[in-house]
Amino acid sequence: MRLGVAVAMLALVAGSALAADPPTSTVSVTRQGEQVTVKIRNVTYALTGEIVSPRARRERLLLRLDATTTEVMGEKGIEGNVRVTALPLDGKPDALFEIAERGRHAAIDEEGLIAIDLDDCCSFERAYSSPWTGELLFQASTPPAWIEIGREFRTHRVAAFRAATDDLIAAGALPGKAVGLITYAAADRVIRRIVIEAPDEKRGRELRSIWDEQFALAWIDAATGLPLPSDVAARAGTQAALRLLFVQANVDLRIPLVDDDLRVDRIADGGGLTFTPLPSMPVAGTWRVVGGVTAPWASGTMPTPMIGRHVVFGLAAVRSGTVLDCARARYEVRNMPPEGLFQGGLAPERAAAQATRLGLPAGEIATVLLTCDAGLFDFHLGPGGKALFALDNVIYTLDRVLP
Repeated sequence: MRLGVAVAMLALVAGSALAADPPTSTVSVTRQGEQVTVKIRNVTYALTGEIVSPRARRERLLLRLDATTTEVMGEKGIEGNVRVTALPLDGKPDALFEIAERGRHAAIDEEGLIAIDLDDCCSFERAYSSPWTGELLFQASTPPAWIEIGREFRTHRVAAFRAATDDLIAAGALPGKAVGLITYAAADRVIRRIVIEAPDEKRGRELRSIWDEQFALAWIDAATGLPLPSDVAARAGTQAALRLLFVQANVDLRIPLVDDDLRVDRIADGGGLTFTPLPSMPVAGTWRVVGGVTAPWASGTMPTPMIGRHVVFGLAAVRSGTVLDCARARYEVRNMPPEGLFQGGLAPERAAAQATRLGLPAGEIATVLLTCDAGLFDFHLGPGGKALFALDNVIYTLDRVLP
């Protein structure tokens, strides 16, 4: 679903928390001897499209984009700070999330992501965050590439490449031979991250240098090598691949897109590089409770108050407006035998048959264990991208809001 964006012409009703804070632009110029310093502040507003917000409800949010830059004339570089604040449209003053970055400019990109320019001078370095959660999706050292993969629904995906930096390597976030990080994401979650490494540290430094190397990222037809417009990959018979080109080194990488994932095991020519997919969090993003049945261990017919609710699984928090809310979320992925499903609630001698009747496949089931201040919850991943969990003697079914 493409997120529409409209610039808000704020004629807000009296009493709104924003009525005294209209869009502003201010400039100050100071001189100290021969040195001239220019400080610019821009405050603008934008509306998101309809999303499931951190309040776990469908709504549009008002984004306040506040950017301040300071530049000394004749010197290289610009210092800046950006703050993005998400506000509800019902007049409540509390921010739903805030993003603060050292950067020069904030805007909503054409696909609805929150984009912040991080570079202080001469290269492309941008952070992209989700308007659904406010969480960082990825940073990019070259413009990201969008693609539409669904035929029945407009299912959009984005890929990005971030060149490794000495700071990331020194902090242990990336290995010493790292070239960079590829991210494949939806608007509300990261689907896959891949670390690219060179055969040695010298080669890694050469390929990741933003001063000596140029990067280009695009979706192509794997069969012909021709560029794919963002809406073509959904057509029958088209096999998409992500192309990452290191222009100066003439290293041309092509990663096939298969079943909504980047498959590094199908790279035909890796240019001497290695590719390591990082562990993913299968329930990340926004879900809706679409069904509920009385659990096999319960008698009678149980009420199903969760049906219709939204659940937002963030990196560190879960939001639903229900007992599933969690401020300090910790996730673990395991393969669970039928006897362990729903925290052992199924009858041991009939667990496999009961799991099948609930729509789960045979054998061990991929399960996300959620530990938080509200308790322990298991989410069992079923076919069709759905997930099942138990609450108050009911087995509920979750389906993604963004496929």
